Amino acid sequence: MALTKEQIKKFQEAEAESEDFTDIKKVAENIAKAGDKKWAKELYEKAEEMTNDSYELQYLASDICRKLGDKEWAIKVYGKTEGKIRENQQFLQLAEHICQDLDDKEWAKKIYLKAEKKLKDIGSLNLAESIIENLGDKEWAKKLYQKFEKKRLESFESRDLAKKIIEKLNDKEWAKKIYKKAEENSNDKDDIRALARDVHKILGDQKWSNNLYKKAPLTKEEIKEFKAAEKKTEDANNLIDVANNIADANDKEWAKKVYKKAEEKAETCDDLTILANSLCDKLADKEWAKKVYKKAKKKAEDFSELYDLGFGIYEYLGDREWTKVLYKKAEEKADSSWDYGLLAESCEDLGDKKWAKLLEEKAKELEGDD
Repeated sequence: MALTKEQIKKFQEAEAESEDFTDIKKVAENIAKAGDKKWAKELYEKAEEMTNDSYELQYLASDICRKLGDKEWAIKVYGKTEGKIRENQQFLQLAEHICQDLDDKEWAKKIYLKAEKKLKDIGSLNLAESIIENLGDKEWAKKLYQKFEKKRLESFESRDLAKKIIEKLNDKEWAKKIYKKAEENSNDKDDIRALARDVHKILGDQKWSNNLYKKAPLTKEEIKEFKAAEKKTEDANNLIDVANNIADANDKEWAKKVYKKAEEKAETCDDLTILANSLCDKLADKEWAKKVYKKAKKKAEDFSELYDLGFGIYEYLGDREWTKVLYKKAEEKADSSWDYGLLAESCEDLGDKKWAKLLEEKAKELEGDD
């Protein structure tokens, strides 16, 4: 596609003003998007000469593949990147790029093996998750989870592991054993309460959860602190925070009273959305939350308010149709590639791939303008 004189002038000026890798890569992206791949390639070549940073090289290779469609060149740049990586997270990112851009699972597997050798602590959970998502290899992930389980784990690490095992492997019995170990290693009241919440929410074991809460009742100091905070604050958001803390300590009745005060003080859509989310998350009171979401809907005006409201309703009520209505309204208010990209990702989660694809296209159209 031939560029107009105005476009050529604009891109020439942008190229002349470019000072570093990020600048020149951005100009190349915009030129590729405008249709002049030959000129874009020249600038991507300049960008490659300007960096030795492994992260920058990864993003460069991804652009070369996605914007120019040049997989051979992308393979060379990814190869250069691999030789410069030292950190576990960078290996994961590289493997993910190679799967997504090149669909080369064999190469990705070799990189994941390198990452496994450099594992430290919680990183194995990220590695296992990435392997499942990109290679679909649950057996390998299971071995990583088993290896992690054998370490001397803090309570929060055990909880994270159990969550992943349920989420990625759907193995509740194994997760339950890990939660038992977490209970044995939990002495701090905050750890015990966090464990109680997980046991209730994730395992659905109310009896066990209640027994855990009995081990960590509200202290006199906490009661005094929460009463003072409740009395002092007039702000809805602060009241919600106080109520959340009280609910986390399992005094639901007191928390409910503070949430009620917060509802009376709530003036904005954001206040009401946050409150409704908390009512679901902390009290599991979906009926009350639904009423608050409806109040929020009447005040929702801009993209952020509509999107956050829709996201909360889908996350906590699972109401797909209501969420779609709100996302449609949010789309009408969207004015940046970020807005459209965010909506696209959420619509993908809703299962509406056709809508998500249209939103992604709009996001790409606006990329150069952000």
